[in-house]
Amino acid sequence: MTRLLSFVAAFFILVAAAAPALAEKRVALVIGNSSYVNIPRLANPVSDARLIADTLKELGFTLVGNGPQLDLDEPGLRRVVQAFGTQLQGADVGVFYFAGHGVQMRGANYLVPIGANPTKESDVDFQMLDTNLVLRQMEGAGTRLNVVILDACRNNPFGGRGLRSAGNGLAQVTAPEGTLISFATQPGNVALDGEGGNSPYTKALAQTLRRPGLGIFDAFNEVGLAVKHATGGSQQPWVSSSPIAGSFYFAGLPTAPGEPTVDTVFWSTIRDSEVAVLFEEFLKRFPASPHAAEARARLSKLKDDLAAVMIPSGQSKPTTPSVRTEDEALWIMIKDATATAGFEEFLRRFPGSPRAAQVSARLEELKRGQTSIVVPAGRPNVPITPAIGEDERLWIMIKDATATAGFEEFLRRFPTSPRAAQVRARLEELERRR
Repeated sequence: MTRLLSFVAAFFILVAAAAPALAEKRVALVIGNSSYVNIPRLANPVSDARLIADTLKELGFTLVGNGPQLDLDEPGLRRVVQAFGTQLQGADVGVFYFAGHGVQMRGANYLVPIGANPTKESDVDFQMLDTNLVLRQMEGAGTRLNVVILDACRNNPFGGRGLRSAGNGLAQVTAPEGTLISFATQPGNVALDGEGGNSPYTKALAQTLRRPGLGIFDAFNEVGLAVKHATGGSQQPWVSSSPIAGSFYFAGLPTAPGEPTVDTVFWSTIRDSEVAVLFEEFLKRFPASPHAAEARARLSKLKDDLAAVMIPSGQSKPTTPSVRTEDEALWIMIKDATATAGFEEFLRRFPGSPRAAQVSARLEELKRGQTSIVVPAGRPNVPITPAIGEDERLWIMIKDATATAGFEEFLRRFPTSPRAAQVRARLEELERRR
């Protein structure tokens, strides 16, 4: 129990310590176009965009439109690129990602909206978006680092339409100052859309960006190697870059020699746990970790064990299940807490749990304590100051919750807390998702 409780507090400290770069202002625009009207549809760009949006959000990026922008027509494409330029003002790092059809024409690269239907070359300037418009928005914002990611190097979808200058894949371009441009494959070549929901390039990209300690050039080199291996050498990503001042790490700084990485520390804390949700969280945060295979195996075993103790109707319930259920896992995490929110959330989620009576008793005890604080004799004017404030403890407990109750309780109890702005933002995000 002590091991699990220490993990809850220690993990957030470790993540914060490992990723000081997250103090930078990071802005990203993520676009995925699949549902083309006049040319062949693509299976994966929408799911690719969702994957990259989730990844960048985990890495501290603010997303234009608060999420991936999907199946955009030409006005919609121009609108979000303009909004991207506005949000980049004052940012340190900007990332633009596009998955969908793209074409090269007279040495320039164009992103294809879902409704594009050109019949002659002069239509292209009016029906598609020149990638130079994106680069100009980024240059104009004065960001320290700009990254353009194009998973758009498919076959020319307009073959036979009289667009004589159009070619397969995308054209090689020179990256402006402070900019890295990553293509899903070599200039003029064709990238695979992929099977299983994501393209080979985007799958490798999402896994690699989450790895701590990879600098900007190392990260895209690792992506290229992963894609080359996954496709048997038929697809080799390409990078165009200007000199970039300073260092940048998507997922935090490298560790010192001999110092364990965050994923290793996390793994060493949970490896003997019987709580499946901890392994799910590990795989979500560190899908490319060397411990991922072991985590998947452990998670699978725990789920199999849980299925084995599910008792059909009419049979008696075992006295000692082999794994902890969700209510038991939550009880372990909150039982020594001094804030009421976790106990209230438990009773809301698991009113019929065998632990409900203990939770109710602990909740009543805490509520009585809030109204009868005893001041030590002889020190009537000295406030009692805990090492970690009640607001910070409550924040640690609720920050990754998907229910609104904990955040509403936080703002009711601690409206002037330094965490209040983060809590309001998270609450608004959850309410928008309803």
